[in-house]
Amino acid sequence: DDPRHKEAVELFSDLGASKRVSQAALIELDLLMKTRGFTLDERRNAWLVLTRVIPENAVEPLAPKDFAVAVELHESEGLDYFDALVAAQCIVRNAKPVTTDAAILKTFEKSSTAYDSRATDLTNPARCGAGSEPTSCGYASKRS
Repeated sequence: DDPRHKEAVELFSDLGASKRVSQAALIELDLLMKTRGFTLDERRNAWLVLTRVIPENAVEPLAPKDFAVAVELHESEGLDYFDALVAAQCIVRNAKPVTTDAAILKTFEKSSTAYDSRATDLTNPARCGAGSEPTSCGYASKRS
């Protein structure tokens, strides 16, 4: 019995409205299944189940500016590759992460001063050529 089952169900029920799943988290999940020995059928079946609970419009794609910030986070904060990408998406989009990962949460809290000021070109949608700002990112809801 998973102690976070109820919280996960609530999170999935709100996907697409005010919450997104990071594309990086999905890629990490697939690599994790592969390295843990899941068969091709097991991986395919897992993705088919997730297709029913994660609408396509709820997946937050990775953009070049996410990688630019992630490179810095990986080096300066010691985050692993995928955690750095998820944290970067949240920082770039000013979207609060919904995660149990303490390193991502700590990095995000520090970001209000540290990374926003150093990455003006990365966090300003007008300077990046982006359209309207998404409301959330990888397991995230808009920062209040």
